[in-house]
Amino acid sequence: MEKKNGGDFYVLQKQKGFIRLAIQYGASLVPVIAIENNALFYTYPHFLKRLRFWILKNFGLALPVFHGRFYVSPLPIRQPLHVVVGSPIPIAPKDMISAAADKNKPPPSEIVDLYHTKYMEAVKELHKLHGFGRPLHII
Repeated sequence: MEKKNGGDFYVLQKQKGFIRLAIQYGASLVPVIAIENNALFYTYPHFLKRLRFWILKNFGLALPVFHGRFYVSPLPIRQPLHVVVGSPIPIAPKDMISAAADKNKPPPSEIVDLYHTKYMEAVKELHKLHGFGRPLHII
């Protein structure tokens, strides 16, 4: 079994809900990234691709085709998984929604975008320091 060095994929580009919640409740954002987690399973992206995309489009159900150990098992392949936790990014008091204000009102999109950018930069820096030279793909 040869390790592939295709890089690490991190779904983050459009994910901003956790940023909104952190701003609403005054929680710090802690950047976390798992390195080499895409090598825990073998995937078959082209197996019955048209049928799987039809099911996804019509029913909103993704059917990934994968296997782990023993070729039929959902158990991950045994290999080291490196989880790196960065320094917290505090939410400035001026950006928090006060307790007196309506908690159901979402924070302004400019503030969400600012902290989302800070979080993405922190993740990139973590990966640069601890990524073993693997490329990082933020999608």
